[in-house]
Amino acid sequence: MVLLGHPDYYPRFGFRPAVELGITPPQPWGPQYFMARPLTAWHGSIRGEFRYARPFGDL
Repeated sequence: MVLLGHPDYYPRFGFRPAVELGITPPQPWGPQYFMARPLTAWHGSIRGEFRYARPFGDL
């Protein structure tokens, strides 16, 4: 699960910078703001650039 959020607020919910998990943001946001929380189905081999679903690109 990923989000853009304040690095002082979201870690209390288990989020951390996504780059620590090998996930890079789709736009040049500061890596401290693009955060991820691994869920139980997450596997360490899931890495790369995050992409929003196509409908979000149409907004």
